[in-house]
Amino acid sequence: MFFATPGQYHTARLIQSYLPTARSPIDRISVSNIPQRFSEMLDHFGLTLPQHVMLSQIELEPWHVSRAARKAGPLMGGFFERYRVRPPTIGEYKSGIENLRDRELATVVDLDVQSQIIRFVRTLRCHGPTRGIPFIGQLDLTLGGAAMRREISNFQAADSQRDHYWHTCLDFIRRRNATIILTSTLEWAHELGLENRRIIAEPVAIHAWRTNWWHEYPRGFMIRCTPDCD
Repeated sequence: MFFATPGQYHTARLIQSYLPTARSPIDRISVSNIPQRFSEMLDHFGLTLPQHVMLSQIELEPWHVSRAARKAGPLMGGFFERYRVRPPTIGEYKSGIENLRDRELATVVDLDVQSQIIRFVRTLRCHGPTRGIPFIGQLDLTLGGAAMRREISNFQAADSQRDHYWHTCLDFIRRRNATIILTSTLEWAHELGLENRRIIAEPVAIHAWRTNWWHEYPRGFMIRCTPDCD
């Protein structure tokens, strides 16, 4: 069930209490050790390192706004260690969240936002969204934020001859009797998704599909595999 009643979640006032109350400037984290291309990406899109990490975190894994800043750290832990960059603090991540909201790249889902998303999804002609409708209190991307994530993905894969953002996705729908893989390309599925799985039906070409409500793939394949073990 994708929808939730307001009583199951924090009120808007409680949600707001987890966000910064001031717009005090924070020092930009030193990026002198970061690879040049990554630093160029931050400058090109006008992002600080905490903002970039939060934008990536929102795309990869949904969290209630009260937990999002604390969950961001492990996302790029190896990156910080490899390049000896000071990890952002929770306070800096929270400020990054507020900045993304100010730029309308991210939003905290309330009943009004959820209703708008539901109406938007009903207009779509595609499979999905397989991950459902965001829950009340969830920190989520806006369509503008999703568009920026696509631009960042393609910026970082500038040598690719195709739209990198549309060709690097696997989505797993786990059922009792099968695991269904949705993939943008069969090559990508075989490289990352089919290890330790056996295909039990021929791949079926599908038209447009979405993982999240804001991320549509123009075409892809549906692969039915043996179920994952518990």
